[in-house]
Amino acid sequence: MSATAYDAIRQTGRLPSPTGVVIELLRLARDELSTARHIGSVVEKDPALTARLLRAANSPMFGQCRQVASVDQAVLLLGRSEMMRLALCFSLISSHRGGACRRFNYDLYWSDSLGRAVAARFLAQTLHAAHGDEWFTAGLLSQIGRLALATVYSKSYASIVSKAPPGRLDHLAALESAEYGIDHCELAAEMMRSWNFPVALTDAVRDQLSSESVTPPESAQLPRILECSGLVAAILTGAGPIQNGWTLALLNANRLGVSPDAFRSLFDQIRLQWRDTGEILSVKTRDVPSSTDLEQEAAEILAIEPHDAIPSSRQSLEPEQAHV
Repeated sequence: MSATAYDAIRQTGRLPSPTGVVIELLRLARDELSTARHIGSVVEKDPALTARLLRAANSPMFGQCRQVASVDQAVLLLGRSEMMRLALCFSLISSHRGGACRRFNYDLYWSDSLGRAVAARFLAQTLHAAHGDEWFTAGLLSQIGRLALATVYSKSYASIVSKAPPGRLDHLAALESAEYGIDHCELAAEMMRSWNFPVALTDAVRDQLSSESVTPPESAQLPRILECSGLVAAILTGAGPIQNGWTLALLNANRLGVSPDAFRSLFDQIRLQWRDTGEILSVKTRDVPSSTDLEQEAAEILAIEPHDAIPSSRQSLEPEQAHV
């Protein structure tokens, strides 16, 4: 990846960026002397952001055992870094719900990104992966490079999206690299690095489509969490054939060390929290059948209808049309 390519995009001044309040919060994140009160006083400058953060802090998403009544309490309970990154996510979602790229489905992009976020958090907790609750925001922003390219290069990116085979994020990345010198995973990693995400998470975002080539092999767990999260998000949003999507998700979860029974239980928790969190973030979701019903549906389709060969897990599945 060319640093020059990222610099050229950044210098357009059109990259998706947070509000002034969130920029100030990111500055505080680098200040070791900042306190919960400092952070709270900055957040409170934006009443809408304050309300959303408190609603998130009191949601099942973070499982707090007592009511959070103030931003200061939320900072203490959630942690300074996670609070700031949630503020970043709220800011980006509210500011980029639409745009000029005609082939880019903005509503579905955020629905898919939220699915990745919730799935990444559950998978990381199950696997006791490093960085805890930061996986939610890492998952939510793992595809921010696509939004960035759609924002900065709306006309040319629409053409690139139309050329990529449906559901082939690896092909999309290759087309992006040829056109811009950087793909959406690399761009997302650079943006998240500028927002002070841990290096391990930014590297996982960069490698999410190429986890099989990560060395040493033990370093592949983090990008594989994002890879599996993408497959789960495709099921949640209704992208791709259910028989392929469900089988791929099971296979990838098993490769991570999550048994089929454990994955079914996880999926049922993920689908419910995806809906609940969508209400908090004002992101569109849909009713998703239980793992039992999905597996039965997939089995029935496989038994009755001819079907395409199951694609490589690296391809992932990308929503092509809105089902939300």
